[in-house]
Formats: sequence, structure tokens, C-alpha cells
Amino acid sequence: MMKRALMAALCFSFVTLGSQAIDINIPGADPTISKDAYQNYRKTGNEVQKTENIIANQIRDEYANNMSKKWTLDELLYFTKELYHSTKQSSSVFILKDNGANIKFTLPESSQFGKTIKGDPLTTDIKKGNFRLIEGNLHYTIRKSGESQAKENSFSYPTVRNATWEIGQTKSGALEGAINFGVKSDSSLSYYISYDLIKKKELELLKTHDQEYVYKELMSPLVNYVLPSIEPAKQILSKTKPITINGFTFQTLKSSDLVYHGPDNDAIYIYDGKKYREGIMVRELKPEELANHHQINYKLIRFFIMYKPYSDFKPIQYATVWNDATPAMYMEVERSASRMYIQSLYDDKYLYTHFIMADLEYKTPSKDLRDIVQYVDNANDKDKYAKSQAGMGAMPKGIYENSSVK
Repeated sequence: MMKRALMAALCFSFVTLGSQAIDINIPGADPTISKDAYQNYRKTGNEVQKTENIIANQIRDEYANNMSKKWTLDELLYFTKELYHSTKQSSSVFILKDNGANIKFTLPESSQFGKTIKGDPLTTDIKKGNFRLIEGNLHYTIRKSGESQAKENSFSYPTVRNATWEIGQTKSGALEGAINFGVKSDSSLSYYISYDLIKKKELELLKTHDQEYVYKELMSPLVNYVLPSIEPAKQILSKTKPITINGFTFQTLKSSDLVYHGPDNDAIYIYDGKKYREGIMVRELKPEELANHHQINYKLIRFFIMYKPYSDFKPIQYATVWNDATPAMYMEVERSASRMYIQSLYDDKYLYTHFIMADLEYKTPSKDLRDIVQYVDNANDKDKYAKSQAGMGAMPKGIYENSSVK
């Protein structure tokens, strides 16, 4: 009854999204948001600027009070701003390809932790994912097709079929928005993606807005970002060739030719092509890294930010990329003469970093280069099931303090 009441209250706005001219009767749909907005991992806006200013003022005060002069004030301001964007304003990318799945989608919110769970064999559920984000939670379920779905809240979009939306409650009582759909390239599976706010955020909104506003806040990331980003994950494979290293299979450009690699414990696989360089670096984790796994992601992000030959001290785009249950840290930056796409992940022995440095005039679309670097297969992915994995938003406390950039 509650779902029907919610639907009746909300089925009133038909919004045209993007150049496809598709009418969608979903709360929170915003025609001013570009259909490819999900591709921008660099967040802006008044709240972001406000937080940046607070952090900058703190750094200026500390610098004036005898902070180490190893770095200039401008450099310290850049470092702390980038650390803020990586932890609080990064995106979350989901590449689902195990168990017959073939889908990629993006949510513009930082991942803190994620857990993948095998489906119940007594149901049609194949796999589930639960992810703690900065201000909410994302859940997905992959099911065998065949379950009946209510059609009263159906909608159309070019990349999906049998699509419906709903607003309800989670088991804990939180309000939740969701979309259900199949993809046109495969009729055997259906997908359920839901989003709910952390309780503190939900209560804050309800203090100053009515429930209808909260419903729109729940559905907005799903309809304006997740839905336009849905695409077949494996479509990039037609443009790549694979290389397998210690159970991880990376995709490289077909035009890349291997020119060097070193010993297994400290190797670099370099591919040279016209207008670009591609590489996969493998190094053995140090004893202190093995003892402090929770610090690996933060330290590699900090190194990229603070190493000028990589970052060029320019604004960076950040995302946690979930290849099924395996998280990776993705960064992208446009330098003075080239654009760098780089992603790192690790197992219980090695750190793996895949990068492409492409000249700005290189004709391969930037999105293709991003997709190539982000796509990874892990032969041991299922070993991570039912275990909490850290994303880019799960960083050690105190990262904005001066000790973090000494």
C-alpha cells in the first residue's frame, strides 16, 4: 500500500532527458543535467567550493605557524584540495561481468566500503552488492529473468528493456529509490539498483523539506547518472588485447607492442604506440604495506598527487572502480601536452598499476582509453565475496592535516 501511495503522489512529471527525446516519468529527473554528466568525475558546486575554502584557510593558518617549508603554500593548497576531492568527491564505477553479467554504470558519489555476496540458490538472485557511500548506500542485485514486475511505473530508455522504478523502504526503515531493468543485449538477466541516504542525511532533509523532495533526492542519482551511464561492460573488448599477470587480466590497446618487462617482483610492461605510451607496472608490496593494507590506497593516491611528472599539479578526476568484487583506484588528469589515465589495485603480494599517457591530439576517444584502463578481470575475484573491501572514500583520519603532506 505504501508503494502505491508513493507512486500516485509522484507520477506527475514527464521529463525529456538528453538528445534522445525520451519522456521519463521519474521523480528527480533533471533536463538541465547532460546525459553524459556521469563521465565527469570532478565535482563542482557551491558546497564543494565552500569546503575547499575551509580547508584552504586551515592550511594557510598552519603554514603561517611554522609549517614545514618543504612545499610552497600553493603546493600545499593543491595537495589538500586534491585529497579532499579523492576521498569526498570521487565517483563510483561498477563493472559487472561475472556469472553472465555484462553491464557498466556510474554513480557520482565516493565509495567507502563495498561487499559482494553470492545469490541464494533457492531464489533467482545470482549476485548482490552492497556499498557504503559518503552520503548514502547503493545496492544492486543481478537476477535470472522471469520474475513478474509491476508495469505501473514503467519507463523507456534506449539502453534498457522492461524498466520500472519504485520508491519504498529498506529493512531498517530508510526511504529507498530503485530502478529495475534488463539490457537489450541479454534477455536472460535482470538488474535491480537502489539508492538510500544515510539516516543522518535523510533526517536533515526531512527537517527542512517535505517527503516529495526527499523522493526526488533518492531518485536523482539513479535517473540522471546511473541510467544514462548503463552500457555493456564487455563492448570495449573489441578494441583491445589482453595480458594476464598473476591472475589479473588487463586490457591493452590493440596497437600497443610490448617493448620491455623486468623481473616478476618489480616488472614494467611498456607498450609504445604513436601518440601514446601504455604500461603496466608490477611491484612487490613492502612488509609495512602488507601490515597496513588500509593505508595502501591512500598512499598511492597521495603519491600521484604530489609527484609532479604524473599530476602536473593539475585538477584530477577520481573514481573507485569495482570490477565485480575487486576495487581499484582510478585517476585521470589532463596535463600540458598529454592526458594520463591510471588505475591501481593490489592482491596479497603485489601492487599493479595500469596507465595510458596519450598526447592531447591522439584520436582515440578519451572514453575508450578510460574504459580500457578501468576494465580488469580477477581470476580470484570470488575470494573477495562476503568480505568488506575499501574504496577511495575509506581514507585514514587526519589526511588534511599538515602531517599528511610533509
